[in-house]
Amino acid sequence: MGPVVELICVDRVYPVLGRRRALRALSDVTLTIEEGEILGILGPNGSGKSTLLKIVVGLVRPTTGAVRVFGGAADSMASRRAVGFLPDSPSFPRHLSAQELLKFYARLYGLNDRASRLRIAEVLAETGLIHAADRRIGGYSKGMLQRLGFAQAILHDPQLLVLDEPGNGLDPEGIDFVATMLDQARVRGRTVLVASHLISQMEDACDRIAIMVGGRLSHLESLGELRRGQARCAAYAEDGWCSSTRGLIAGPSGCDEGLAHTGCRRASGAGLLTVYRSVVGSAHGERPGA
Repeated sequence: MGPVVELICVDRVYPVLGRRRALRALSDVTLTIEEGEILGILGPNGSGKSTLLKIVVGLVRPTTGAVRVFGGAADSMASRRAVGFLPDSPSFPRHLSAQELLKFYARLYGLNDRASRLRIAEVLAETGLIHAADRRIGGYSKGMLQRLGFAQAILHDPQLLVLDEPGNGLDPEGIDFVATMLDQARVRGRTVLVASHLISQMEDACDRIAIMVGGRLSHLESLGELRRGQARCAAYAEDGWCSSTRGLIAGPSGCDEGLAHTGCRRASGAGLLTVYRSVVGSAHGERPGA
């Protein structure tokens, strides 16, 4: 089986009314996501994270480039059936109860009445909303709305879960809930694409991190090696000299590439926050995306 998600040289340009120059939200983004992987997208506001996620779920089409989800077009019916999406700040009809809303989504997903009842009960339990299942959504707190957003996203048991800022505006209990949902997604073997500003949570939950700046994919790294904090990497010769400055400066602390050099960064024990600051700082001055 090929990648669950594949983006190849994707650009997205938005025309701006009254301006000759269009806004380039994404520029030459190439990225693959493998089955069962949790991939986190980090980046400053306006870096193109939400645009990328909307392209993956088929809500926005790329201006140029190719996007495949489960081998087909991202906006095809087959691809959409296999994807669950939690948008940033989900909004639902305030007059409905959670039970009524999920029944509506179950019909959209093609679940029959019996399957619908069973699955709704399961996701209400999983998201901790059983006690509020019959309350009107208009009386829900921000955290409860986010839980309901998760409930609708996983209702049809999707193979791919796409989450846009799932911890946005949540209190510590809500942030813990998001971490639990990511853990459960891993246990169930779901593939997850998540954009977030919660760097510590992404460091704990994700297999890989993609950092976006100015609409470009500026950095992509596996977190397994970063967590292990390797004392050395392949960039170092056996005698301990950094290969990028071999014969000049010994050891990781003296590398003139600093945190831009993966081996030195890992050897120094730098965490994801340090990596993020380094990548964003080095890309400072690029025109932001959307």
